[in-house]
Amino acid sequence: MNRFESLDCLRALAVIGIVICHILGNIDFGLPENFFFQTFLPFGADYVFLFMMLSAFSMCCAYYQKFKDRQVDLNTFYKRRYLRIWPFFALMVLIDVALGFSKESLIEAFADLTLFFGFLPNPDIHVIGVGWFLGLIFAFYAIFPFFVFLIDNKIRAWIVLVLSIAMTIFASSYFSRPELVVRAVGKWSFLYCMPMFVGGGLIYLYIDKIKKIPVLWALSIAVLATVLFFALDSYHFVAKMLLFASWLIFAIADSVRPAQWTLMRNKFFAFLSGVSMEVYLCHMMFFRAIEKTHVLDFVPSGILRFLVCLVLTLAGAIAFSVLVKKTIFRGIHR
Repeated sequence: MNRFESLDCLRALAVIGIVICHILGNIDFGLPENFFFQTFLPFGADYVFLFMMLSAFSMCCAYYQKFKDRQVDLNTFYKRRYLRIWPFFALMVLIDVALGFSKESLIEAFADLTLFFGFLPNPDIHVIGVGWFLGLIFAFYAIFPFFVFLIDNKIRAWIVLVLSIAMTIFASSYFSRPELVVRAVGKWSFLYCMPMFVGGGLIYLYIDKIKKIPVLWALSIAVLATVLFFALDSYHFVAKMLLFASWLIFAIADSVRPAQWTLMRNKFFAFLSGVSMEVYLCHMMFFRAIEKTHVLDFVPSGILRFLVCLVLTLAGAIAFSVLVKKTIFRGIHR
């Protein structure tokens, strides 16, 4: 089985969590000061790391063995990677530049459109600011043949994981000294995020054993990991990696169950997963439109105002994503 349908649920919930986090980070709704609103929902910003792990796992499902068997045409492989990302991203970049034209925006747009800006040492790009994630993903695509070499076997993959964690620690401490960089090395750095990609690859290497794990065991581990993560109040990068790995393992175990026995596989999650990248890229455009039109002024402050903002932002982003994919870019992924 190379198609794990329950992963759609993770992608759908992750993109909703990211949208929620960005909304909360830009407007003070006067929400209750409790764990759910002040800790759990804002944690959605880190769901980009979950996407990294999902991307590595999915790429391994599709191409790992083919690369090892030398059955991949590199020209076709990289064309598909560009076609998956570039068209919609380019459209959003052009819209952003048109709305705020300047010399700086043209330079940043050029960097965006190459998709290679993830290799910049300090990619502080404001044209489609959330696009920094695509820079990392495309960097991963670019080195994927080397990535297959790195995780050629389980022992080597574990060694690479340890080394990548060490590099993350050094990148965020020693190599983030003020005299060396303009800003501290963070999630926009590929080396900083490398453990997430390696983690996704490692899970793929153990896929046969993971599929045999009873789903209740996998669920229990995922729930326990989540409770401990928030209870210990330790948001270290390694802790996040272990948390998201437990979620991914549960989703894989759930995927081998009969469809009628799981809530993670349904048409809504499959649909939202299919436009998750597009919604991620365009949701801030609709959020800013909601801000400027002052629609929320007619809604009482608090939870209701937040919910209205979230629904309108998601509805606009989803509708726009679907419309563009079915008209301008119809059939482009075929």
